[in-house]
Amino acid sequence: MTLFTRKSLFVILATVPLYLFTVTGCIATDSSKANTQETPVVEKQELSFKPFLRVAEIDGDWSSVNEVAFAIAKYIDETDESTVAKIGAKTDWTITGENQDLKKKVLGVPLPSKKKLRLIELCNHDYAKLVMEAGSYHAPALPCEIAVHSKDGKIYIDILNPEIIFGLFFADASAEVRAKIADVPSDVKSEIRAIVKESIKDRSGYKELFEAMGPVHKAESFEKLFKEKEPLIVVNYTSPNRESFSQEDIDQVTHSILNSVLIHGHKVESPKAHYNGLGIELSSYDWISARHEGIHIPGGTKIIEFCSPKYAKIAMSTGIHHATALPCEVAITTSKDKKHLQISFLNPKYMFGTLFEDALSQMSADDMKSFGTLPDKVLSDLKKIVNVGLNSSNLNLQEVAK
Repeated sequence: MTLFTRKSLFVILATVPLYLFTVTGCIATDSSKANTQETPVVEKQELSFKPFLRVAEIDGDWSSVNEVAFAIAKYIDETDESTVAKIGAKTDWTITGENQDLKKKVLGVPLPSKKKLRLIELCNHDYAKLVMEAGSYHAPALPCEIAVHSKDGKIYIDILNPEIIFGLFFADASAEVRAKIADVPSDVKSEIRAIVKESIKDRSGYKELFEAMGPVHKAESFEKLFKEKEPLIVVNYTSPNRESFSQEDIDQVTHSILNSVLIHGHKVESPKAHYNGLGIELSSYDWISARHEGIHIPGGTKIIEFCSPKYAKIAMSTGIHHATALPCEVAITTSKDKKHLQISFLNPKYMFGTLFEDALSQMSADDMKSFGTLPDKVLSDLKKIVNVGLNSSNLNLQEVAK
């Protein structure tokens, strides 16, 4: 039972900016409420959020994680959620990824323990289309993710809290767009919760959880964080051969970038060979692409997901609840007038600074000094890999100075 109704929260939100996209189902920041219904914490008319949610547990260990993750993915793939009253979806949810075996669509995230957490990515076309009205450069903040992992004889299912993700990554949306997508975060959260429940509720030891995890962020800080920390790094390109860019150009660039990295961990003799022999200097040569094709987002945008197992293990050493903040994502799109090709990076500094802040605050000075270089290394590597793809795209792209 929530503490506030939608009507009463509108009164509270009278002093809170519109970039707080939703008014119900916010996340309790008091750990004593971790297993109770998610409720807002209101202090001096401020709403506080945690970005990660643990939504369910069942009996099982690591030997069953793959099977459970596939069961959730299979349910999403085979079910038209819009027809399931308990879920309440407006349209059917789909598993992200190209047309291939469903099991291959479930990603593996390497952990320091040498085990692999499983990550399911799902998308709802109508919701994605709505939020992209804020600007297609926001695409790296999609899709939605479900993580499956185990500890002490239990399997846990975690998700990102859409309410804080929308607040942190869409704070620059216009008032008109904010009004259109006001209900999207809470709807997405409740629907994903219901999908997880319906797919595993009959399994031994099933228990629905309402545990909020990660650092606390106040709603009033969203816009300030967005302006000061640059969550999305957008680089514009022109070409002397084109007055405007087409979907074919987006597809070509996506394909060229994908050819710059290893696909599904395919091994090569030389660590630099998979970067087309160009000998670019990277901080880590284990970068791979999670998929053979870019993820399609309504409007024609493509997303490429990158992963370095080396850096993934380091990130996961901060706490397994951070898993849904991975992998690294880069979007290929165009400006609204089609005159520029845009590459949009999810800024690692922003990701670590906002979503991993709970772990960073507990680190020693020495650990922080070492870990603090990771975001810069990740962003530098991603930009270099992307540039290899751009240079081999035959579009004669030229970066536009800011």
